[in-house]
Amino acid sequence: MGKRISLVILILSIVMFTVIIMFHSHNKDEIRKDVSSYLHEQGYNKEEIKKIEGFRSKTGYEARVIFNDEPEVTYFYTYDKKYGGVLQEGVNTSKTNLGHLE
Repeated sequence: MGKRISLVILILSIVMFTVIIMFHSHNKDEIRKDVSSYLHEQGYNKEEIKKIEGFRSKTGYEARVIFNDEPEVTYFYTYDKKYGGVLQEGVNTSKTNLGHLE
């Protein structure tokens, strides 16, 4: 009886872990796709964007965006509940002349 309970607990733990990982991956991919669509709506084409990477932050899911013409600058995008969509949240650079600042 004890072995069965241990096996059930092990299986449930594996299933829960798998669901959490899949949910996390889905959200990172979802923000990446939404930011990509947002940037295309803003007039950017794929050739101008070097990298879009989704990640989990303290406030939710965000995306890092690097443009080909500013590879040393990282722009951050997130969902804004008040705005109802994707919004540029900030930038990581000491550069002052930024080409993609909203």
